[in-house]
Amino acid sequence: QKFKPDLIIMDSADMVEGGKYDQYNKIAPTYVVGKEKNNDWREELLQVGKVLNKEDKAKQVLADYESKAKAAKEQLEKDGKSPSVAAVWLVGGKFFMVAKDLSSGDVLYNDLGLKVPKVVDEISAKATGNWNEISLEKLTELDADYIFLVNSDKKDASVLNQPLWKNIPAVKNNHVAEFPATSSWLYTGTIANSEIIDDVLNTIDK
Repeated sequence: QKFKPDLIIMDSADMVEGGKYDQYNKIAPTYVVGKEKNNDWREELLQVGKVLNKEDKAKQVLADYESKAKAAKEQLEKDGKSPSVAAVWLVGGKFFMVAKDLSSGDVLYNDLGLKVPKVVDEISAKATGNWNEISLEKLTELDADYIFLVNSDKKDASVLNQPLWKNIPAVKNNHVAEFPATSSWLYTGTIANSEIIDDVLNTIDK
């Protein structure tokens, strides 16, 4: 079944390179939200609000999110819970770590003010995208109090039985919160980020 959209919104300029913009524009009017590969999601939300003539709604949704994030951060501080954390994604037998200023990393470290482990800093310094490959050997250096693990390898996650994985401090302390690939951790926006905040509070502030 072919879709017949009234409008096509593209995330960034690199998605319409090489004449693709003209191809999309033939299907429906096409709007490119940002120039960067990793645009600020807040700016994107407001831009889309403008395009859809729902700017006030976009501003309200964003304000509601900011209030929730601020309240969660204050709750964690009040409860004395500001541990170091890391988000790790297992897919195809390989591990990837979220960059500290992108995707769920932005929520963990900027919105909630949780501590950035040294390994996350190192991986982020060389980051080429939201999630960056990290070897199991390098993961053994991770001194995070908690790991948020997005497991896309549910049926064959044998790597999680390896001694190297089991030797990571957070794993030894049973401080690994596991989520499926369908969870919000791989996404960005008010809905996804709100769910990430809920996951964090449910994990470290029980």
